[in-house]
Amino acid sequence: MTTNEKIAALRAAAKAAGADAVLLMTSDPHCSEYLPDYYNALPWFSGFTGENSTLVVTQEGSALWCDGRFYVQADKQLAGTEIECMHAGSAGVPTVAEYLAAPVSAGQTLLLDGSCVPADLAHQYADVLAKNGAVLKSQDVASAIWEASGARPALPDTPCELLTRPRPVPRRRRRSPRCAPSWKRPVPRPWP
Repeated sequence: MTTNEKIAALRAAAKAAGADAVLLMTSDPHCSEYLPDYYNALPWFSGFTGENSTLVVTQEGSALWCDGRFYVQADKQLAGTEIECMHAGSAGVPTVAEYLAAPVSAGQTLLLDGSCVPADLAHQYADVLAKNGAVLKSQDVASAIWEASGARPALPDTPCELLTRPRPVPRRRRRSPRCAPSWKRPVPRPWP
């Protein structure tokens, strides 16, 4: 499948779910910095392999936000696709929340995988959509498409290691009688 075909499949899945747009992020249920490939759907759908990005697919178009570290890479990897590259933080470029206000209007629904989106962002997006009369719904439509293609990696099944560190034995600090507070000064003892 080409990138444009994958985006079309996302649109069709959203429509089948009674929604009008889909949001994908580079995130997993633990908001890990380094994602297991199983959760990293965004590169497969968009062709963009950079980190910390968000893809919004509506019935009319699609846009991907990336930060300054990846502007050049995103422009190259998204060239020839329908996805518009949004250079997050650049002058005149709307944030994801600002962008959602326009294409997702009254009576429409935006889908996202609520298990992989931080709650504060989900609330922010829900508030923006509510102002327009639209709603946010947690439903993962991307996984079914990705799994059906046979390209989705398996969920990691490696043993966990508990990293423990022995607690250091606290050292007793000795203070000189001159530095100790008066109530802690040693009581003078008579010579034996």
